[in-house]
Amino acid sequence: MILGSSKAGVTLPNKNNTSVAFSTGNGGFDLTGLKTYNKCDVADSPDENVSTSDDTLGSASDLTCNNTTFQQTGVLEYAISFNGTSSEGIFGTSTTQFDFLYSTSYEFSINFWYAKLASAPNKASVFMNMRTSGSTSSGIQIKFDDRDAVKVFEVSCKLCNSAYIDSILSTAIPADTSYHMITITGNNSDSGWKFYIDGGSAETINEASSPSGSCNADIALEIAQENSAEFWAGKLCEVSIWSRVLSTDEISELYNDGNGLAL
Repeated sequence: MILGSSKAGVTLPNKNNTSVAFSTGNGGFDLTGLKTYNKCDVADSPDENVSTSDDTLGSASDLTCNNTTFQQTGVLEYAISFNGTSSEGIFGTSTTQFDFLYSTSYEFSINFWYAKLASAPNKASVFMNMRTSGSTSSGIQIKFDDRDAVKVFEVSCKLCNSAYIDSILSTAIPADTSYHMITITGNNSDSGWKFYIDGGSAETINEASSPSGSCNADIALEIAQENSAEFWAGKLCEVSIWSRVLSTDEISELYNDGNGLAL
């Protein structure tokens, strides 16, 4: 028996020979720390958080969308399509519920499937709860960018001492309109983040300095737009945000040879 594994059952002994309970999903996938899981398969807004983990955010992170098209072709079933001109979404209204992304001892994973539209702009946010200027608070921004004619993924995060993680990833993002899976993990004890595309090898994103204390985001977590000025064009589905770091094996399992995995 592998200690700490969720594959052999929902309650296993740990290294101290005491019982540990696991919340498990499809195929026994460990749902511990799954804060929100939005399948993006609804016919109308909001897209409910269907996470059943012990520490889920519940309806507080339902995804409310405006000017979007529902039930487009997704990886498992359906997806939500954002038009690049006026579409947007927001996970609830709280500026505190995603503090684990950037506060002291942060530990997280963000996983989602996306397909860019042919008309997608070169630079637009996918997830954002920080202001890009004029703020002393904190938050995260994940966006597509176009640097030196190579489409890349940019991750910016203002930590609780106003230090930034601000990295332009060198990994080229596929320019096609097929579905791809993005995974970003962060762990303050490792002093950095990791970026994966389609469950492949990790690219490390180093932090400039560690956060200190806890703080709130500038705004609630928004999706597919930046300050109502830049809008992302594409389809999203199977969005999950975790308060723990997914292992490389788990990321590979979520990718499932390009077929995805329902949690």
